[in-house]
Amino acid sequence: MEVMETSGDQHPVEDSAPPSPITPKKKGFLRRAWAGEERLWKVWWLIGIPLALVSGAFSMWYDAQTVPTTTTWIVAGVGAWGLLTAYLCWCNMAWSCAKNVKNPVWTRVAKVLIILGLVTTFLDLILTPLSK
Repeated sequence: MEVMETSGDQHPVEDSAPPSPITPKKKGFLRRAWAGEERLWKVWWLIGIPLALVSGAFSMWYDAQTVPTTTTWIVAGVGAWGLLTAYLCWCNMAWSCAKNVKNPVWTRVAKVLIILGLVTTFLDLILTPLSK
């Protein structure tokens, strides 16, 4: 601690601020996954698989629409973009967390599967006609 002298009085000046009484919050599961700090198995099985199930259910719902209406098109468009965005976010999280495994072979397996998934997704988007 330094001591400054001004007009005969001594006033202590602290070098650093006192510690904050507010403790930092722990990161939640999604924040840790986004930062690449979560275990791969959690990101893969607790986010990826449920997302795949929702995507499959959405696809089955869309395929079951015999006469698409304007509402169907709006729901399908918003849903498809939302699911695609969620899928790309999951790919980013899974890729970032791929290093967080006990056996390094799973890092390679996960990255190969992510690449294959992205390739098939974008080929499906390009090659599948939008109209029924």
